[in-house]
Amino acid sequence: MDTINIWAVLLATLISFVIGGIWFSPIGFGKVWMR
Repeated sequence: MDTINIWAVLLATLISFVIGGIWFSPIGFGKVWMR
């Protein structure tokens, strides 16, 4: 492994935060998860 592409790591982190935010919001499964 030569180098780690920092932009790919940052993009993957950002995407995971966005998906997690949508998943636990009232738009996603937030109401079910809160129960």
